[in-house]
Amino acid sequence: MAFHSGANGMADILLTIKKDNTFSLYMRILPQEESDGKESMVNSTGKWTMNGEWTRLTFKKGKLHVRSLFDSTYTEGHQFKLIGDRTVDIKADLKELTIWGVVCNKVVK
Repeated sequence: MAFHSGANGMADILLTIKKDNTFSLYMRILPQEESDGKESMVNSTGKWTMNGEWTRLTFKKGKLHVRSLFDSTYTEGHQFKLIGDRTVDIKADLKELTIWGVVCNKVVK
């Protein structure tokens, strides 16, 4: 299963949740006029587990700010719950997930 962003002016995002209980997050942040005009990349991995109706993603240690990726200000409904600095629970039955303010649609692989 994966969540992939559609066309937007902010970022290309792909969250892939694999059957081996690992996941990867890839983000290509597009240059913005108000920034220095440079493209940047984010690549992160981790492990996932099921927790009732939630899929718990635990990111490996690093400089990734999970709270900035999963910000409830930009979502409708209860898509996720922040558990800690490196952990977030996402609803297992979502058809779309908002990551970094960008709607990502579920893709079944």
